[in-house]
Amino acid sequence: MTMISGTNRKIERLPEEKWRGVRLDFTYVTGSYYDVTLRQEEGRFDLDDVADGICKKLIYRHPHVFGDVTVSGSGEVLQIGGRAPTPTVFSKPEP
Repeated sequence: MTMISGTNRKIERLPEEKWRGVRLDFTYVTGSYYDVTLRQEEGRFDLDDVADGICKKLIYRHPHVFGDVTVSGSGEVLQIGGRAPTPTVFSKPEP
């Protein structure tokens, strides 16, 4: 099962009262996509840059899940999770 198919299965099983939140989340995603499109037209960054930044952030904040860090328990996970991102981790190099 892929992550997307697993996510779709969970969404399909949501109770009716939860759909309002899902709809709001999609509104945020749509707004973000619109903003990225505008920034791409300005030559600032594009959707690939955003996806790359999300991946880097996930690996940096959760290396025990998305990276190569091994932890022995929840205490270590909490120590890792407390790391704040530094601006240089996510910045795109200038051309």
